[in-house]
Amino acid sequence: MLLRQAGVDTFVSHSSLGLDERRSAERAFSQRQNCVIVATSSLELGLDVGDLDRVIQIDAPPSVSSFLQRMGRTGRRPDTTSNCLFLATTDEGLLRASALIDLWHEGFVEPVVAPPKPFHILAQQLMALVLQERGVGRSEWFRDHWGAVQTIFFAGGGTKGGTVVGASDKFGGCPSIDPQTPENMAATIYQALGLPKTAAWTDAINRPHHVYHGEPIRGLS
Repeated sequence: MLLRQAGVDTFVSHSSLGLDERRSAERAFSQRQNCVIVATSSLELGLDVGDLDRVIQIDAPPSVSSFLQRMGRTGRRPDTTSNCLFLATTDEGLLRASALIDLWHEGFVEPVVAPPKPFHILAQQLMALVLQERGVGRSEWFRDHWGAVQTIFFAGGGTKGGTVVGASDKFGGCPSIDPQTPENMAATIYQALGLPKTAAWTDAINRPHHVYHGEPIRGLS
C-alpha cells in the first residue's frame, strides 16, 4: 500500500489472491518494467519472470534451494549477474541468511527427496479437477485407470530369451512374486547399454546426478 501511495507500480503474487490479481502479477513478471512485485514462494514456481533486476528477500528462506530459486529470477539478460539483497528484521534472520550464503559458497544444496505418499497433493489435484469440471461423477474416477500388474518385454542387449520374472496373483490383480518397479526396468536398459550404476552427470553448479537409481532386474542378463 505504501509503495502504491508513493506512485510505484506494485503487484502482488500470492496463492490466496483472486484470479484477476494473480494474472495481473504474472503478466507483470513477464512484461512490465520499472515496477515492484511483492511475492511469497511464487518466486520459486515456473513463472515467466522476464527481466528482474533484483530480488529483495525479507529475512531468509527455509533452504539453500529456495534461495537459489529466488535469486535465479535475476541476471537473465546478457551481461548481467544474479543478485539478491537480504533485509534481516531480526538477529535470527541475519544469522540464517549468513548461513545460507556460506552453504551456497561451499556448493551445498539440499537433496531432493520426494514424499513417499503425498496424499495432500492428491487431494489438492482432485479438488482442482472437481472445480474445473464442475463436479466429477462416480464412474469418472474408475475409468481408463492403470492396473497394478503390467507385462513388459525385453529383447536384445544381451537379455536372455524366454526368461520370465515375477508373477501376479491368480486374478491378475496384484504382483505376488518378485515385483519390479519402473526404476528397475530403466536400470536394466541402461545396464544393457553399458552404463554402470555409478554413471552421473553434473549440473551448472557442479552437483552430481546419477543417470538411474534402480537395480537391474536379476536373471535377464
